Amino acid sequence: MPSSQEKSARLVIIEGKDNRDKGKVIPLKKNYIIIGRGQADIVLNDLQVSRAHVSLEFNERTGDLVFTDLGSTNGVLVNGELRKSGILKDRDRFKVGNTVFDCQLAFEQQTEIGTGAYLRSGSLDAKSISESLPGPSQFAVEGAIKKSQPSSQAISETKAKASQSRLQEKTKITQSNPEKRVGFYHKIPKSVRFGAISLVLILVVMSQLPSGPKRNISNRGLENYVTEVGKLINEKKLDQAKTLALESAKAFPANSVPLVLLGNVYFEQRKIDLAVETYQKSLSLKPLQLVTYTRLIRLNFILNKRDEAKKLINEYLPLLESGEPNKKLYLQTGELFLDYPELEKDKESGLQRARKYQTQYNPEDPIGYKLESNLISLTEKSPESIKRSEDLLIKGLELDPKDEWIYDRLFYLKLSQNNSTAAINNLEIWIKMQPKSSKPLLLYSYLKFNEKNYLGAVPYLQKIMNLHSQNQNHPHYAEALNLMGQISIQQNQLAEAENFFRQSCQAGYQPSCVHPIITGVRPEPNNRETTNAPNLESREPNSSSNKQDKPPKKK
Repeated sequence: MPSSQEKSARLVIIEGKDNRDKGKVIPLKKNYIIIGRGQADIVLNDLQVSRAHVSLEFNERTGDLVFTDLGSTNGVLVNGELRKSGILKDRDRFKVGNTVFDCQLAFEQQTEIGTGAYLRSGSLDAKSISESLPGPSQFAVEGAIKKSQPSSQAISETKAKASQSRLQEKTKITQSNPEKRVGFYHKIPKSVRFGAISLVLILVVMSQLPSGPKRNISNRGLENYVTEVGKLINEKKLDQAKTLALESAKAFPANSVPLVLLGNVYFEQRKIDLAVETYQKSLSLKPLQLVTYTRLIRLNFILNKRDEAKKLINEYLPLLESGEPNKKLYLQTGELFLDYPELEKDKESGLQRARKYQTQYNPEDPIGYKLESNLISLTEKSPESIKRSEDLLIKGLELDPKDEWIYDRLFYLKLSQNNSTAAINNLEIWIKMQPKSSKPLLLYSYLKFNEKNYLGAVPYLQKIMNLHSQNQNHPHYAEALNLMGQISIQQNQLAEAENFFRQSCQAGYQPSCVHPIITGVRPEPNNRETTNAPNLESREPNSSSNKQDKPPKKK
């Protein structure tokens, strides 16, 4: 009678959401089980586990334990690697949600018939039986062998005779009747063969079904996600970027980087509330991405949550200063204080920070000089302070001759001293250094308009519209249209003015949307001087009407 040697498997919980489950042994008595949170064979009360999370299929004959992810939300980790399916090996660590299983695969203790058959055949010596039968059966077999204590020579002779006998019998059957040659395949019962063939066919069909991109989930894989999502964002393929970012978050649920990627996509989609929520969640994961703080602070200013922004800056600064020096992060932090000076607790601490930027944090960048100049301009109004502020900006230009913020600031400092000639010279240098910038052209247009040289402003406005003809959502494009509408009013060309204001409004410039021509109250031709003429002072970087803390326009 043939031996019946079957293999077994069990799962041992070594880590779980509930410590009481630790050490629990789960024998896999059924060939097919499901682990999940709902109607499953092994139920895990864990929100990280899907209702039907993963299936396990154990083959008692081969000892293979096959797992298949059933489309779970958080996936399955095998030895720390996210995998969709595969064969579990002995001592593999198998994680579902917060529960970690230790897979234990071994031969089960043989039946009396099976053990006796092996001993009678003489096909296995004591060493091979001992190795193949772990647990109590091992000692039972060893005891039986030790009790009989045959000599090594007797064992060798028995093995040789048995081997020769089997070989002769096989040769006799084969030579006498070729039709009776029986291979391994024909020894398998027909029902088992049919099931195996069906399973192979199903697997072949499933392999042909379309699936998402296959990725090697590793540190390199995460870098690929970062690169690809960033590229899609730059190409404005935001739906694809969102899909990939969500995929990365599923692939790396415990890593903060995918959530930062997703937050970036939401921001580009102008979903500010979702961006804030996603960035906030990323702060609870590792590794902590300090750049997330700078983005959250900006977004809270956009949402006019200034107290929340100040709370975040107080959390963020100690972390920044206690970590490894990061010039890029220091630069972004300096720009935060430049854009939102109210983040400073007081003038003295702000000046100290500005000088650290000049000598320690970013000495090769003009940010430190810009910060100090800005603080002086906001807190001091004397001619001496204006001169000090100007000198600091000139030092900044020595580090970066193309810095547009400095040119913009110098322009207004010259205007505040009623030095229009120096202001125009500054604009001309700016245009030369940044020929593709529309900001100096717009300021030039305002100067001409306020001098009542309306036709002199038109060429600069036309240059702006040419520069941004491919991107009509650019704010300077919309503002240039508004100024063209103002000039048309001064020329008593009201139909043209209305057309310019409507285009400007559609491009997102709100003052055009509420202009009397659009709202239906048309100014009288002889009262043109009292219309909403542009004012350069309202465009000054530190004026309340020019702060960029309004929500971005939704597309």
